[in-house]
Amino acid sequence: MRTTQFHSLPVQLFSAGARVGLIPVVKGARFQTIAPAEVASALLEAVLEEPSAELHRLRTVGGPEAIGMGELAETWKRHTGSRGHLVHLPLPGAMGKFLREGRNLIPEQRYGSETFGSWLAKHADSL
Repeated sequence: MRTTQFHSLPVQLFSAGARVGLIPVVKGARFQTIAPAEVASALLEAVLEEPSAELHRLRTVGGPEAIGMGELAETWKRHTGSRGHLVHLPLPGAMGKFLREGRNLIPEQRYGSETFGSWLAKHADSL
């Protein structure tokens, strides 16, 4: 099972930056975050599938929506009340190119319905 990033990844990045008042946003980066509980559901579905003649099978799932990092940061700020300033930064190198090209996204394999915003609302007490 492969998945896109968990909802907690941008939360960790934004929280770390907010400690110094600057919330990093990678220019051109979009994410298709997914809830860990929905990944668990996908794993359970895979386990319960009919047996296959294939020795190894790979299943890939992504979150229900692909969103720009800036929008994720704004959503996080609304849910946490953070006053940090968004700082839009270029990310050079292979990782920057990977994100700008959207190679971390799999819109054709969306799974589940828990968006980043709804996940934040459910976890407001631990943000």
